[in-house]
Amino acid sequence: MSRQTQNQSEMNRKANLPDSGAGEKNTLRTIVLRQMQKNQTGTIKSISATGDLGRRIRELGLIPGTVVTMHGKAPLKDPVALRVMGGTLTLRNNEADTIFMEVD
Repeated sequence: MSRQTQNQSEMNRKANLPDSGAGEKNTLRTIVLRQMQKNQTGTIKSISATGDLGRRIRELGLIPGTVVTMHGKAPLKDPVALRVMGGTLTLRNNEADTIFMEVD
């Protein structure tokens, strides 16, 4: 198992999500928000952030079931820009890593 796969499995375990292994027949897969590609759209599956960060993320409208499109990434990959409910917002990578997305 590669280090990236191990890291993804660990993040899924923390968020109480099943591993998105290659053997699954479901066409949707779960990834961390910042792993999305430019112009890729997905739906928020869960948020693992707690405390003030979790509250802030939810206040921005990022709750399970919300559709999010990756608008772009800064040249050094941090922060990421998202299109949510007709607006654009940016998140740092450490914030985006707490949001699990369901994508095609």
